[in-house]
Amino acid sequence: MIAKKQALRERLWAITPANQTTKDNAIFANLTNLPAFKDAKSIYIFLSKEREPSTNEIIAHCFKMGKRVGVPVIDKKEMFFSEIFANTHFVIRELGIREPKTPIINNALPDIIIVPMVAYDNNKGRLGHGKGYYDKYLANKDILKVGISYTDFCVDTVYADRHDVPMDIIVTDGGIIV
Repeated sequence: MIAKKQALRERLWAITPANQTTKDNAIFANLTNLPAFKDAKSIYIFLSKEREPSTNEIIAHCFKMGKRVGVPVIDKKEMFFSEIFANTHFVIRELGIREPKTPIINNALPDIIIVPMVAYDNNKGRLGHGKGYYDKYLANKDILKVGISYTDFCVDTVYADRHDVPMDIIVTDGGIIV
């Protein structure tokens, strides 16, 4: 199973979605129109990097709407979330991921967590980057899990293992899977 997942990641990492800005705008609209998103007071969200849907506008919108925002921080092979603010300064750390320069670890659970996906399937299965950080973090937590991705990365199967946590909702540039 691991080899199949890695082969799928490698195939998909070679794809750069066309019209990313247009697709990012569609994801933003689909996500921010979800009633659960509108009602959420706190949101955990990843800081996007190359090939991932941009989360910059989503985060700015959260600040504008008065929502509390947390982003992932990796420490000793474990993922935590740090609260951020409009004036938070970031640095590049492990795995080339931006993190707050001075993390403010928040152990409270958010109303929604927005999760990155290398790929997804129509059963709301998620293929991550392979480190298992999100699956470990989400195990046995009652949080609304929303994956965001481009429709370019929908596959027949993500080869889910028992420990892989499915999403509750997947938001793409083409629509919403609930």
